[in-house]
Amino acid sequence: MLKIGLAVVAAFAAGFFFLHRADSSSAARVRSCLQKTGASVQQSAFLEQSAAEAAAEQGQTLPDVMRKALRAAERNLYDVNFADSSALLIFTKGGRQADALELQLAQLSEVAGMGGSGRYGKVLVLWPQPPTDSAAAALDGCLK
Repeated sequence: MLKIGLAVVAAFAAGFFFLHRADSSSAARVRSCLQKTGASVQQSAFLEQSAAEAAAEQGQTLPDVMRKALRAAERNLYDVNFADSSALLIFTKGGRQADALELQLAQLSEVAGMGGSGRYGKVLVLWPQPPTDSAAAALDGCLK
């Protein structure tokens, strides 16, 4: 399972390598909307943390080159925490790479037994646990 997790993180990060910086005004608008619903929104360190944990379990450290690449990819990632749910938002510019990343998220969600994933135009969403109705509605309202 660890190897699968590391492979998924690597594929996920590779998908980000090909995505250009998403429109920051769109991310700011969504962030503001979500904060008005009571959610906290912050830049995510999901990729770097996941890869570092997987490497540590193998008795290794994450190479600096990979750490820097993951940090660059995380500029498009946001952790959203509601009172009773959380989600990972990925802002993209769309296109084929976003389509491929959407499939990778669906596979990650299925393999890891997460709460599902979805897409709102150029924004991809990953739910670690199934969202509550109020969290899903708030996210839906801010991303439409």
